[in-house]
Amino acid sequence: MLASRVSIVKTSSAVLPAPRTMVSNFLTMVDQQMRSHWTVAHYARYLGLSVDRLTSAVQRATGQMPLALIHARIIAEARQMIENSGLQIAEISAHLGFDDPAYFSRFFKRLGGKSPRQYRQEAAMGQVRDDGSYAAWP
Repeated sequence: MLASRVSIVKTSSAVLPAPRTMVSNFLTMVDQQMRSHWTVAHYARYLGLSVDRLTSAVQRATGQMPLALIHARIIAEARQMIENSGLQIAEISAHLGFDDPAYFSRFFKRLGGKSPRQYRQEAAMGQVRDDGSYAAWP
């Protein structure tokens, strides 16, 4: 009778992917969702990880925090669009998911060191230097 009242609970231990796989999956998701401006917590939840686990894996693999990588990817895409498209800065801002072009300009300047307009002018004169490719990241 007691046995009938006892329920056996099986604990399933989810197999977590290796840190390199986690980081690769994270970077793929950043490429796909950067225009949505997801938080690190949103990426972690989507990948089935805790924020701490994702942060630890990304930091060990790249030496950078996840948010820094997200921002760097947005800046890399913005630079590519500024250099290679004829779009206005406001159009690039909207394409990258920014509601306010002025905020995009502040974001770009804070992380890129110059305003989008300054960057475009320097790119047109061949004066921009390549800070490395996002594709070269792990």
